Amino acid sequence: MFNKSKKDQEAKELFPVVEGNLSDYGFQGQKAQEEILLHLQQHPMTIYKLGLALVGSALIVVATFALAGASVYSSIPLGIYVVIGGYYAFRAWYLWHGSHYILTTERVISVDQKGFFHRAVSEAPLDKIQNVSYEIEGPYQTFLDYGIVRILTAGQKDADVEFRFVHHPYDVQQEITDASHTYGNVVVEAQELENKKNYVS
Repeated sequence: MFNKSKKDQEAKELFPVVEGNLSDYGFQGQKAQEEILLHLQQHPMTIYKLGLALVGSALIVVATFALAGASVYSSIPLGIYVVIGGYYAFRAWYLWHGSHYILTTERVISVDQKGFFHRAVSEAPLDKIQNVSYEIEGPYQTFLDYGIVRILTAGQKDADVEFRFVHHPYDVQQEITDASHTYGNVVVEAQELENKKNYVS
């Protein structure tokens, strides 16, 4: 069902945040026979609030220069803005760039970069996935078609893995569901076959 070259092309068309070919991408802990079906990052719009804040601050600085003129005193707000604004802009980019969501032929993996020294990683095997849902909230997410995909495994009340603010959440949900049915059943059948062999021997 999942043709590798076909999946690469579909990923480029459906998920513009995917860079390059999936076959060229790898991650730490990837198994020898494990193939990547999807590699996603958060929608760039997730940092729009920071962008608005930086633009607003820049307008204040420009207004200060326009009213007070260029001087030592009026240059102080500009220096403060550049330092603080630069820090928050870099931090937002770092968190966005460090967060990845991966679907493979064996599992789903969520890597959330929460700070410069704080990273949360969670995963769930495909054969344990019980339910996949998604949520789109608010006008921005609705208009730009991004949201949260929640993956629930057997025996859990809350989502074990979340793909946060990814583009086309419905398509991502369907991809994960199809993969869990296809590859999850393969894993279960392989385990049952192995158990039968052990029982016979």
